Amino acid sequence: SHPPRGAGWAQPGPGGAQKDEQEEAALEAANNAASAPITPHGVIVFVDDDTELLQGLCNLVDQREGWKPVGFSHVGQALDYLNQHTVSCCFVDLQMHPVSGYEFAQRVKNNLGDCAPCLIAMSAYAIDRDQEHLFELYVSKPISLHKLTNAVQRVGALAESV
Repeated sequence: SHPPRGAGWAQPGPGGAQKDEQEEAALEAANNAASAPITPHGVIVFVDDDTELLQGLCNLVDQREGWKPVGFSHVGQALDYLNQHTVSCCFVDLQMHPVSGYEFAQRVKNNLGDCAPCLIAMSAYAIDRDQEHLFELYVSKPISLHKLTNAVQRVGALAESV
């Protein structure tokens, strides 16, 4: 029931975000980074309303053995996907519009309960301390291969400790 490797990202409707030089530089650096073994294997979901960043993240992790990246720029589609598929972890941008990453995380926890994937907050800003309980981990932007690798390895360690 998993999408095929390289399923990429979903971008319904017109539009798209303008390029951000900092994000572009981070993605380029990450694409040039050396490969290292990572666990866990499985589907990794990215939810961010910046479609260019989504595409870059999916392309980056699609190169990693065992990772099957899927990206969504619309919260409703991401929620539908999570309700229907087994996912290792879900990276969530906190500053999405019109639904924030915090609200998305709350919906995931309400809908999936103990079956919810590990939620990882992504933001260039500080995380709201009143809402941090919704996420298992936090990754600061700009995103790099090193940050993704560390987060996914920590997800694996969390899963093994349960």
